[in-house]
Amino acid sequence: VGDIAGMGADLFESYVGSIIAASSLGLDIYGLNGVALPLYISSAGILCSIFGTYFVHTKEGANQEELLKALRSGTAASSLLLVICVGFILPTMGFDAPMPIYCVIVLGLVAGIMVGSATEYCTSDAYGPVQSIAKSAETGPATVLIRGLAVGMFSTIPPIVIVTLLIVVSLNLAG
Repeated sequence: VGDIAGMGADLFESYVGSIIAASSLGLDIYGLNGVALPLYISSAGILCSIFGTYFVHTKEGANQEELLKALRSGTAASSLLLVICVGFILPTMGFDAPMPIYCVIVLGLVAGIMVGSATEYCTSDAYGPVQSIAKSAETGPATVLIRGLAVGMFSTIPPIVIVTLLIVVSLNLAG
């Protein structure tokens, strides 16, 4: 229980830290609307996530791929609803040019889904990287360590590339 509570606390801290960072930057650029926007979007995101849980279902005895598909359907449903919600939030807050901000928010959401998918690919036993680590166990523990280290190092590349591209595109779109 302590380990799970610790992971939950870390996740919550990252979530709150992201909101505070976005609000701080928003204050500098957009004033009080910039502070409120991350709060409104995160609030809408929580509600959309709750809505998305209704799309997560499988039959009894589902395998790993079916479980992952169910989780993806919940992510897709909540993400689409959030895109719609943000489309209503931005204009009602009175931003002068809401479209670039909207595009950056949607791109951030897409990038988050892409990072999650890359993480799923590198850590799920349904895909090649983990299967290759398991296969390396046939030759001994040293090859498991070497292969595991290699897969771990590889798994950092997609998030770095995705986040870097997102930063460049976001700066070009919304300054």
